[in-house]
Amino acid sequence: MCKNHLMLILKSKSIFKTAFAILFAMLTACASADIYISEFMADNNNTIETVEGASSDWIELHNDGAFVVNISGWHLTDDHMSPAKWSFPANTLIDPDEYLLVFADGSDISMINTELHANFKLSDSGEYLALVQSDGTTIACELAPEYPKQYEDVGYGLVQIQSKCIDGTTSARYKIPNEAGTAAWHSATGGLGFTDAISAFTVNYYEMNSAITSVDLAETMVADSSYWSTSATFPIVEQYAVINMHGSGGNGNFINDEPFPNHAAVGVDKSHFVVSAETAIYIPAPGFWSFGVGSDDGFRLSITGQGQTFTSEFPGTRGFQTTVGSFNFVTAGYYTLQPAVQPTP
Repeated sequence: MCKNHLMLILKSKSIFKTAFAILFAMLTACASADIYISEFMADNNNTIETVEGASSDWIELHNDGAFVVNISGWHLTDDHMSPAKWSFPANTLIDPDEYLLVFADGSDISMINTELHANFKLSDSGEYLALVQSDGTTIACELAPEYPKQYEDVGYGLVQIQSKCIDGTTSARYKIPNEAGTAAWHSATGGLGFTDAISAFTVNYYEMNSAITSVDLAETMVADSSYWSTSATFPIVEQYAVINMHGSGGNGNFINDEPFPNHAAVGVDKSHFVVSAETAIYIPAPGFWSFGVGSDDGFRLSITGQGQTFTSEFPGTRGFQTTVGSFNFVTAGYYTLQPAVQPTP
């Protein structure tokens, strides 16, 4: 039982003796209701007593909403053919996050010694039970077609779990483990966790009909289809979890090279092509973050979002080298990352 019932029974001389309450997830139509049957006991022998000392069956209601609810004229019933079998008297209110107790003892009087008493009893062998709104037809909560067999001094009800939601302002600390075990803790805001989802780069591949001598020229050629080769339909668009492409020449920084789109294999090279890519990244905390691009010839890396734009580039041609750019992100959040073009002459 919950400890904050509205009934004055809490001030009586009766003793709340230990009751073993099994809180099952009942199959009810109560999921979206603010007022619902939170628990009941159909075979009460040694738990809650009335002011007069009787161990009657009982039904508990809960207001899960944010406002006081007036349930005067609402009904409880154990007969689906008689939805208005018993009615709550006038001025029956349930405050937010509060509980209301009704003794189901078959009494003809609804209010006895400030306690609520329904005019029916609960069957320990199982039966229908419902809370009905004042119109006599709208079901606020029901156990249908019937609740299961009940046991002596065992409550049956909904599992009530309270949890605090994490939002974008929630403080968090995290660290990224390293081989030496010396990784430092970092502060961040928002939710942190793991996922088996793989972020993807959308890669656009173009082959051109003339030489490419700079990143600026490559961007001009990408924007004008008259520069595109007619050997295939360009751009060729593919998804990659990792961009680690290798044609010919010296190896890059990582293993497991992949061929460029429209290249037969690693080691098979072509001239006059451009690769552009785009993905979303999440920066978990403000501060300096570094990004490296290894390229054989020029590149331009753009990162935009949260009102900021960062750029790192090598505008001309070169053998394979890596350029690292460090940027001061003022705001945590999602950013668009674009290795805009990577030309090969």
